[in-house]
Amino acid sequence: MAAHRTFLYHVNVTRDCNLRCTHCYISSIVKKHSGEMERQNVINIANGIVKHMERIGYDLAEIHLIGGEPTQLGVDFFEYVIPEMRKILDGRGFKYKLCLVSNLIHPEIVRIASLFDQVATSWEPETRFPKAKLEQMWRKSMQRLRDAGIKFGCTTAVTKPLIKMGVEAMMQKLYYEEGIKNMHFGFFIPSGDGLDHMDEIFPAFHETSAFLIDVANWYRERRLEDPDLYVNPAESLLQAIHTNQPVDDIVCPIIAGSMDINWDGNAISCIEAGGNTEVPWSGNVYETSVDEVSQTASFKRDVINARRPHKACIGCDAYQFCRSGCGVLAKYWDPEKDADCPGFKGFIDHVRHLHDDGVRPKALEFAGGHAGC
Repeated sequence: MAAHRTFLYHVNVTRDCNLRCTHCYISSIVKKHSGEMERQNVINIANGIVKHMERIGYDLAEIHLIGGEPTQLGVDFFEYVIPEMRKILDGRGFKYKLCLVSNLIHPEIVRIASLFDQVATSWEPETRFPKAKLEQMWRKSMQRLRDAGIKFGCTTAVTKPLIKMGVEAMMQKLYYEEGIKNMHFGFFIPSGDGLDHMDEIFPAFHETSAFLIDVANWYRERRLEDPDLYVNPAESLLQAIHTNQPVDDIVCPIIAGSMDINWDGNAISCIEAGGNTEVPWSGNVYETSVDEVSQTASFKRDVINARRPHKACIGCDAYQFCRSGCGVLAKYWDPEKDADCPGFKGFIDHVRHLHDDGVRPKALEFAGGHAGC
């Protein structure tokens, strides 16, 4: 069966954040000089998403309100814009998900999170919380969300400190201690502050593959005994292999369809690019619209470039699943020094072996899911 076609909209209501994670794809300079998105502009973006979705004919609009730290705009902001967005998005011929991506340390996180369809947070060793009390606030917020019956997922960037920590220790914390059942391990992207600290954070590609293989093996032993446990990209790649088609969760979001919208309306196709100090924006959705920006020559060129296979990928039997979706990672690849590639073929091959051994996906339908959503 065909997977749902999902377009990902990153709505950065602010780039500012109350944390300064050293692995973050957003530059601290960008955070420092960020403003905040006005309420009416969020409403205008929702109207623009409707027009864009109606033209491209996709099944699902995955809309992330993100930053920076979006909850810095306060409860009143979200209690106004989210119901207004739903009025605009309901009954439009496509499904949508409103996802909050947050560090969860806002004191009224339950009120904010309850407005959304999905909630995603993040945790990484050493690079996430500079002070122990901040991590304690994060843990208390997760318990408050659980007590309120609000489900959430956790995204973790695969960094050198994470690999050093190891899968067993990581899962001891997230799964056994924190009770997190929906996890996503994302490939570290060297941009923003992450680029400034890449020497101590950026692992070799074969190290990332080896870590993800260990994650897949850990997950295989527990995935059926716990029906609520989902660990990606292990599960999502298994589904992709079983249906013989790429899945949004694995390849670069640009390939399936994505737009990163800055607090000031500037927009670009690449989700990570907007966190840098110099960005070749494709247009401004306030001055034109979401749909018009998506039709600019700059936006279309970025999509074409993302979809074009790298020379080294031509003829590779893993290309069907990664689609050269390594994007910015490719320029850091030295095939003579690294035993794996930016598409993490070793991990893909391992999950294919699991499938050959009879391991099957929990579900045969995947309707998108990024950043733990």
